[in-house]
Amino acid sequence: ILLLVPTSAAAAGWTVGPAPSDDFSTIQDAIDGAVSGDTIVVAAGTYAEAIDFGGKNLMVTSASGATSTTIDATATASSFAVTFDDFEGAAARLVGFTIQNSGGQGIFVEYASPTLEDLVLSGLGSASVAGGALVISSGAPSVGNSSFSSNMASLGGHVYMDDLSSPSFATTSFASGTATTGGAVFID
Repeated sequence: ILLLVPTSAAAAGWTVGPAPSDDFSTIQDAIDGAVSGDTIVVAAGTYAEAIDFGGKNLMVTSASGATSTTIDATATASSFAVTFDDFEGAAARLVGFTIQNSGGQGIFVEYASPTLEDLVLSGLGSASVAGGALVISSGAPSVGNSSFSSNMASLGGHVYMDDLSSPSFATTSFASGTATTGGAVFID
């Protein structure tokens, strides 16, 4: 009798940075190479890219925190610097980054419930968009220990969400949001 017992692979740890010893030089390449359950640790620096978790429940965390590690999507022409739109759950975690995207928006969450922690979202959006820093459509992100400041939009200077969304915010600050309606948050 042959008995087959399924085994689960251990979660892997990956590094992103400029050093030859790092596994990847971009965050998106690391996400593409990772599987759900993996952890990606990003070295201090500015990463000129937009990232998409692509349905993977993995952790992307900075090694040195938001004051030293930036995702800047300005040069990418992407509408959003970070995207969660493929049913990612709470195990999809983005931790310890400053998010930049001059004229563009910060984070897009649709049909997902990621965990967003220790983020700085400032100077995002424009007068022609809804949700300068965070747009939530039928999503339930958990946002903690983060700061939203000086973001701009037509609706929801910092956060725009539809009425099917149920985000949570803990120990998070909102300052100087600019919008025609809803300087901080707009629920449509």
